[in-house]
Amino acid sequence: MKIDRIVKDSLLTAYFLMRVPFIRALKLLPREAVRKTDGISDILIIRLDRMGDFILSLPVIENLKLRYPEAKITVVVKPYLKELAGMIKSIDNIIVYDGYFSTVAKLRKKRYDIAIDMLCDYKLTPVLLAYMSGAPVRIGFAWGGRELLLTQAVIPAEPPDKHMVELGLDLLKTLGVPISVTIPKIATQRASGSARKMVAIHPGGYYKSQRWPEASFAELAKRVIDELKEDVLLLGGPDDRGLIDEIIDGIGQRICKVAFPGAKDLVGLLLECKVLICNNSGPLHLAAALGIPTVSTMGPTDPVLWWPVGDKNIVIRKDVEMKEIRVDDMYDAVKKVIDHSA
Repeated sequence: MKIDRIVKDSLLTAYFLMRVPFIRALKLLPREAVRKTDGISDILIIRLDRMGDFILSLPVIENLKLRYPEAKITVVVKPYLKELAGMIKSIDNIIVYDGYFSTVAKLRKKRYDIAIDMLCDYKLTPVLLAYMSGAPVRIGFAWGGRELLLTQAVIPAEPPDKHMVELGLDLLKTLGVPISVTIPKIATQRASGSARKMVAIHPGGYYKSQRWPEASFAELAKRVIDELKEDVLLLGGPDDRGLIDEIIDGIGQRICKVAFPGAKDLVGLLLECKVLICNNSGPLHLAAALGIPTVSTMGPTDPVLWWPVGDKNIVIRKDVEMKEIRVDDMYDAVKKVIDHSA
């Protein structure tokens, strides 16, 4: 494994060195002249990654709106996050990423004063969008030559030694924006005092190595139904149907509800739940931002970066394979949350 890592790092370094001339050449191409402005009226935020990353960037958006209340904030997101982005009051406009050239054409219809690429990684597409937007101020992370297309770059530690929320807020410090919001929150219209009825289980996760075994989820679901007498709602994304089917088979004859919601419908379902049981995933950070208690697994990933934010989250973590996390430990945590909410 160590040799594989050395080879991978060497190839990545070579890739960075080879692409620097390409990035420099891009700066020589003709580009729409930037606009000089006396104030900040339009801000562009590029967030092309996953749900959890979007949720953890909400403090950046809120602090920008507090600092520039009259400015319009536009975010670029992938199609499946459009409805979720539309629920955030501080976001004024949404551009759906539907390919590089198409998105650039959309960006060129507007004049932005500031463009912020929030990706803390080496991928080029987001920083290229920031550059091609024509914004005179372009902020992002320095990584593998990306900083050549930025006017202000933050150099993250390698590996990053801060939570993703803190990393995002570091970008604002280059603008001198005061930081008053540090916790991602999503305001909802849910009626206060209405009872939450279900226990939600979301067994998916972007990386397979970060997923608790299906058999463990099934065993936990059985105990929640049989011993805690709770209704269970199984949640999945478009690619989780096989995973959900395996868990249903493991649960047996017990009755549970199943849903494969889009992002907006997922919000509505989570608001009807006492607790979300899940892996470290987008729905975990969404539930935390909604104020829904969570019990989640965390395996061999960086807890500094991805720990759920808030005081209603219990994380059962093992810095080994996910199968080492015991059903008993997860069950005890779920029972504690339910007993506390009773």
